[in-house]
Amino acid sequence: MRIQTTQSSRIKWPFVASLSIIVGLLFCAIPSHATVDWDEGFEYADNTAMDAVWSSSCPGNDIILFPSTDRAHTGSKSLKEIFRGHQAIGGQSATPGYQSCYKDRNLSAPTTTTLYSRFWIYMDNFTVDATTTKLTLQPAYASDSYTSMWWGMLWGQPQFDVSVQKSTGDTEVLYGGFIPQNQWVCLETRITYATPGQSNGIVQNWINGALGVNRSDVRMDQAGQQSVFRAVRLYTQDGMGIIYYDDYAVSRDARIGCTGSPTPSDTTPPATPSGFTAK
Repeated sequence: MRIQTTQSSRIKWPFVASLSIIVGLLFCAIPSHATVDWDEGFEYADNTAMDAVWSSSCPGNDIILFPSTDRAHTGSKSLKEIFRGHQAIGGQSATPGYQSCYKDRNLSAPTTTTLYSRFWIYMDNFTVDATTTKLTLQPAYASDSYTSMWWGMLWGQPQFDVSVQKSTGDTEVLYGGFIPQNQWVCLETRITYATPGQSNGIVQNWINGALGVNRSDVRMDQAGQQSVFRAVRLYTQDGMGIIYYDDYAVSRDARIGCTGSPTPSDTTPPATPSGFTAK
């Protein structure tokens, strides 16, 4: 009888343990997929067609910021940005032939305090500006009287950083990881506005899925605007070389991720750099 009881226990407890695990899994939250509001592939016939969707500071300019077939992550085109040096600041002379441009796309989504983005970039032998090279602004616009996030690279380094610009004029810089050159790289961002008056804003970024910036104590001052989901801006401003953008997507509720489409092999050889000095 004692042996039978022992055998029964040996059979019963694994069953109970398995049942407990199954019940526990049923009550666990299953991660939801991101609601992708748009996924921009830049498959426009020309810059004029793109300007009908993206408002531009240089409409029709097909010299420094335009859809191009030179290189693509998916599809046949990407957005090609040609950087031509440094703008004039504080009495400094601009690089000869310098031009800048930006394009904005409205998000047209319900009010939300969180914005996720995912975009692919290819830096073709690029030289980051000694001060700053801007990549994208979220949420646009620069004239807003509340916190804006300037994603870019600072101090001559291809480091994926964010400058949190407050309405007071103060800027807090959060430093991330380094972006590889001469290959397609997946960059992701997350912004969650802080409660007005509290230091609980969330700012995160990822490079090829690896977490870089990871802060949940950022103070923001967006009392006049509670929705972060309004517009994004792409820049060609300060730096030397070419950056391609592709598959720029935005979401209100979750990370979009980098695995939605397989990364195609890119056989386009990098152009030989010329006309500038590497920093």
